[in-house]
Amino acid sequence: MTSLQKKIDAEDTKIAMKSMFCDLVGRPEFSVADATMSDATEFIEFLINFCIENGVKLKNKELYKDFNIQHWIFCCLIHNKCAIDGTSKNVEKHHVANLVGMGRNRKKIDHLDSCFISLSAENITKKYIISAGNASRQSITLILLN
Repeated sequence: MTSLQKKIDAEDTKIAMKSMFCDLVGRPEFSVADATMSDATEFIEFLINFCIENGVKLKNKELYKDFNIQHWIFCCLIHNKCAIDGTSKNVEKHHVANLVGMGRNRKKIDHLDSCFISLSAENITKKYIISAGNASRQSITLILLN
């Protein structure tokens, strides 16, 4: 693929994604250069959600995670992707606050008061489970599903 073909494909993709976003939120076409901060943020969140849902690999997902970690984790929970590496293999939703076990029966507790993160089995074994108030290898914002 030549650099010209890549540029054309990138421009076609940009136009298609902006069109999908405008159709979804019911707004007229807009210019990214002239967008307000809130409109630009909403568009970025739409793009990230699309990428997570469709398994699109991001070159620099760490940059986006720094921008809005809660939205990243929320999208990963919704689309059953690991919040650490984006994989969809062996992913489970894990209690991070108000943990299950140790006298708390999974079938009897109210899960609306719990915080969750979706993680792959591989990342669980690497001890990425974050408990509220503990220091860990990665800093994760907790998500309530209520």
